[in-house]
Amino acid sequence: MPKTKYMVTSGFLGAGKTTSMLALAREINARWGKAAILANDLGAGNIVDADYTATSEVLTTSIAGNCICYQHENLVDKLRQLAAAGATVIFSDIPGCGIGALDHVYLQLAEREGDEFELMPFTCIVDPERMRMLMEGDAEGIREMMRKSTARRKLFDKEKPEPAGEASDAGEAPHTEEAQTADAEKLQK
Repeated sequence: MPKTKYMVTSGFLGAGKTTSMLALAREINARWGKAAILANDLGAGNIVDADYTATSEVLTTSIAGNCICYQHENLVDKLRQLAAAGATVIFSDIPGCGIGALDHVYLQLAEREGDEFELMPFTCIVDPERMRMLMEGDAEGIREMMRKSTARRKLFDKEKPEPAGEASDAGEAPHTEEAQTADAEKLQK
């Protein structure tokens, strides 16, 4: 039996993650199979991706309360539900650059459920206008952050996740709008 393909899309709030996932899902549905979206609303009252996505013709379910990075069993349960409903490709999103998702989602899925899921490339959506504005303030700082992030977490490296209870990145901020705003302000300084 073929594995269900799974892709995480990251990016800051308003970058176009949901819009991109919907466009990709519609294209897959029209040409190759059945796509689904697992909306990761994090329980915030002002984030409506699950409601918005559910109005589309794309198979959708949501996972709430915390980032997918920190609820592995619930994530796997939701992925299995979508696969049982016929999804051959599943997209989900996380806010921010999503480096933690590589450890907490991709590497754990590969290690624990590698026989069920094929991991697609981790994708970061960037709003070009916002990036231009940030880069005018501190272009070298942003480039250095991206270089470090990419060097630290290559998608299919052989590195094992840290033991349970230890943070993968010291000082890693939670996936909240406030944390993202603080990160963006640091980049501009």
